[in-house]
Amino acid sequence: EETQRLLDEAYAGLPKKAGKRGTRNLRRQKRRWFLVRKIKKISKKNYGIRTHERRMQKRSQVVKDVKHAKREAPAIREREAAYQKHVLEQWTKVMFGTEENGQQMN
Repeated sequence: EETQRLLDEAYAGLPKKAGKRGTRNLRRQKRRWFLVRKIKKISKKNYGIRTHERRMQKRSQVVKDVKHAKREAPAIREREAAYQKHVLEQWTKVMFGTEENGQQMN
């Protein structure tokens, strides 16, 4: 009891504080979160730009590959046809025992 009375008396002697508390802190926090939002906005924008650039690079690479395949296709077809003809001739030789001029082998 006595301790409580003395504490009350001591606190009563303290002057009352005027004004709002934490104004500087609130100002700092407001500024901090403003900067955080600004930084995130910039990074999100840059992320979208980089994503777009990667997508376009991949798309242009696909187009280049298709054009290259179209350019090379006739030569590949000719090589494949020659190879198939060669394989067929070899198979005919083995199966029917014919020479190249069409005569039967003994």
